[in-house]
Amino acid sequence: MAALEALKNSLKNAGDIHGIVRTMKLMAAVRIKHYQKAEAGLEEYEAAVERSFALLLKDAPGIVPDDGIKADGITGVIVFGSDQGLAGSFNEQAARALTDYLAAEKISREKLRICVMGHRLVRHLDDAGVSVDEKLGMPLSLPAASAHLRDLLAILNGWRKSHQFGKIILIRNRMKNAVAGEGFVSELLPPSEERIAKMHSLTPEHGVRPLTTVSHETVVAALLDHYIFSGLFHGLIGSLRSENAVRLAAMQQAEKHIEEFLDELTLAFNQERQNQITDEIMDIVGAIPE
Repeated sequence: MAALEALKNSLKNAGDIHGIVRTMKLMAAVRIKHYQKAEAGLEEYEAAVERSFALLLKDAPGIVPDDGIKADGITGVIVFGSDQGLAGSFNEQAARALTDYLAAEKISREKLRICVMGHRLVRHLDDAGVSVDEKLGMPLSLPAASAHLRDLLAILNGWRKSHQFGKIILIRNRMKNAVAGEGFVSELLPPSEERIAKMHSLTPEHGVRPLTTVSHETVVAALLDHYIFSGLFHGLIGSLRSENAVRLAAMQQAEKHIEEFLDELTLAFNQERQNQITDEIMDIVGAIPE
């Protein structure tokens, strides 16, 4: 009887865990859809910014959309991690991507500024001996992303005002297949030669150049703000989507193992129950006088 009761409790506990895992899997899948829609909308926004740059470059071919960046300036690095668990080695991969980048570029500390989003990632960087200049949390959902992005923009704008920049680098995770991610490094500023060439190649949708009452330099500065915003938002949303994709894969694997365990428990419970019934029948039969 004690063994049967223990199996019954194990079945109940495993069933409760199975329900939690299924809920978390569903939440991750829903969030991935939300982030994918946000990325699709962001692509339209980025295309509008590029078309605006294209119009400006045709009107003033000598303008360079680089915010006055100098080759020997400060390198600003923004690293996106996670504040939640059940995401495998998500933060470890982001930390490794940063340390690999720093080792390859050999940037002196006085020429470096690092901002990390995700307090769990900060702990991994502390263990790796990497000091961080600015720390922010990661949003837990798409509606919360805007507030976090404003904080990140404030930090970056402070850097831009107080330092002459050479580069602004984004480091985050991206999915390399359906179940695993990898660290990814991209350069936000200066814009790549390929991107500038693309801007030069674009043509106005209606063939008409807009009139402006301010200098080309003022327009460039305004467009760069939009360019930086879209780049940061893309990095943030891409990191959140990858994090939830890793979590979804982990929950799918956990669900599979729990279902296999439930099958084993159910089989053991049925066998134990059958043995108990058999024993009770034998006791009854043995008590009948011949």
